[in-house]
Amino acid sequence: MNCAEARPRLLAGDPSADAHLEGCAACGAWLEKHDPIVARFQAARPEALAAPAGLRHRVLRRWAPAPPAWRRWAVPLGIAAATAVLVLAAGFGLMTREAGLLAIAAGYAQPVLVVFSGPRDLVLGNLVGLGGLVALAVLSFAIGGLLYRDLGRAPRGFAQ
Repeated sequence: MNCAEARPRLLAGDPSADAHLEGCAACGAWLEKHDPIVARFQAARPEALAAPAGLRHRVLRRWAPAPPAWRRWAVPLGIAAATAVLVLAAGFGLMTREAGLLAIAAGYAQPVLVVFSGPRDLVLGNLVGLGGLVALAVLSFAIGGLLYRDLGRAPRGFAQ
């Protein structure tokens, strides 16, 4: 069968023309151009739309691996450590240079510290009650964590 005989049969869907189609690339290309089903598929295809301007950056930002947890806490912990070192250095400097100034500040703080000594003795005298309150707090946090997980929300990071 030659191409002129096979092409009308291919359009009609005759299975006898399939053998010719397997060996003839020209008829395959012709059939793709003239097949009514292909024309319908091409007519039904929506027109191509341009991607939004920031789509590439949003996809790449979400696809990038999350930074390790220590990076999120490095700056706040570094600032806290630097502050603690500066406070200790200032206290040491005051103790070695101006010890009387610290004694005067401690004298002013004495009435404030006396207020906290009563509740401190009360709490430390009842360690069983304190342990119960701690257990209740831990249980409350655990239940809250389970509820938060069951809601399907991912925990948000420090910087978000």
